[in-house]
Amino acid sequence: MRVIMVVAEGTPTFSWSGLAFIAVFYVVFLTPGAVALAWSRARWALFVFGAGAVAIPVQAAGIAQTDLEAVGPFSAGQWVALSALFVGMAAVYALQAAIVYRVARSARWNRPAGSERLGGAGGRQALG
Repeated sequence: MRVIMVVAEGTPTFSWSGLAFIAVFYVVFLTPGAVALAWSRARWALFVFGAGAVAIPVQAAGIAQTDLEAVGPFSAGQWVALSALFVGMAAVYALQAAIVYRVARSARWNRPAGSERLGGAGGRQALG
């Protein structure tokens, strides 16, 4: 967001409360979906995760709109730079969602019974 404010020729600011709000927002919106994905393979879990993953860029767009309204009209060059930054931010949000999705779906407790490896170096020994 700092880069966006610099490109928009605004005054970048930092606050610990803003940083805490963003961190809490990420946790609040991604954790329920990640838990749902780890808990169930049903479609409802994907819906919960998708809703949280979409809420993050929507919230970021709202913050950007609020911050950029105060700056004023932009030149064509600023619009090009801002558009590239927004696309980059969207790619980061998508990557973040993909990583959380993979981690949640690969949770050990979400694997079918009997799928753990038996034997081998340091593995569990088969009984019987």
